[in-house]
Amino acid sequence: NISFGALLKQLPNKSQMDALLVDINQSGLGRGLQFELFKPAQHETMKDFYAELPISIRVTGSYHDMGKFASDIAQLSRIVTLNDISIAPVSDKDSSVLVMNTIAKTFRYLSEDERRRAAGLYRALAAMREAAAGAETPSGALLDIGRESLKQDGIEPEYLEIRDAETLQAAERLKQEAEAARREAKADAARVRGSEEHAARQLEEA
Repeated sequence: NISFGALLKQLPNKSQMDALLVDINQSGLGRGLQFELFKPAQHETMKDFYAELPISIRVTGSYHDMGKFASDIAQLSRIVTLNDISIAPVSDKDSSVLVMNTIAKTFRYLSEDERRRAAGLYRALAAMREAAAGAETPSGALLDIGRESLKQDGIEPEYLEIRDAETLQAAERLKQEAEAARREAKADAARVRGSEEHAARQLEEA
């Protein structure tokens, strides 16, 4: 059995991430694969004690070389996983050359300060979620609750916003759009009533 401590040793720190990205790239080149895309995400995803960085990869080569590349990735000293793998021929005329698209996920251990900040952010989000569930609280008040919670943990955020999970639009903009839609609906209803009343009067006069 692999101990938890041994797994942690497989997680690089922030200063070792660049070397890991080079190792992944060299694993493909060493197997004769051609990289058409090697794009790390702009931002990491923070977890409890580690950060996850997805890398979009597209390579061309033979099926045999792709298999060796996947095996080499699995044998790296750091934890790297290949996800959402798709393999297809580059063209209908030549099935020997394949293109593989995949998302490689790398993981690194959070520093003590990053873990403290991640825990503080979780507490702030929990406080905001609890306040939002209890009553209809304005978005400005929810943001104040979040800022106060972060302040207690010694965290000064560059910005704090409430956004829609699907559209990523700011809450205030969504509220304004909803109010505009309601006003337009009322205006439409008034216009319909006015037309109906006008038609009724014409019938009476006739």
